[in-house]
Amino acid sequence: MAQRPAPSSTTQRIGFVSVALEVALTFCRMAREADPFHQRTYLGKARKAYDIAVRYMFGLDMAKKEFHAISANAERVKHMLKSLENGHDLPSPPPAPIQPIQ
Repeated sequence: MAQRPAPSSTTQRIGFVSVALEVALTFCRMAREADPFHQRTYLGKARKAYDIAVRYMFGLDMAKKEFHAISANAERVKHMLKSLENGHDLPSPPPAPIQPIQ
């Protein structure tokens, strides 16, 4: 059975950024539903995941299509974070807010 080649470092980093953004979005959703004490905790975790994603996002050598998908996802999370941190509740995001990277 032939083995697939190992993914490149860039591919792994793109996957890492995508997962970090998904984690940030999940914590934003949890914060929206939580009591004030837990909301702060969830927002802190969402902010940390978002900051990590942004740190690793820039400097990656990726196709334009991948960059646009990741950038759109980062903007979506950034908007949710800012609104929740400012005390505004947001309507539920669309069912599939994170765009898959292909």
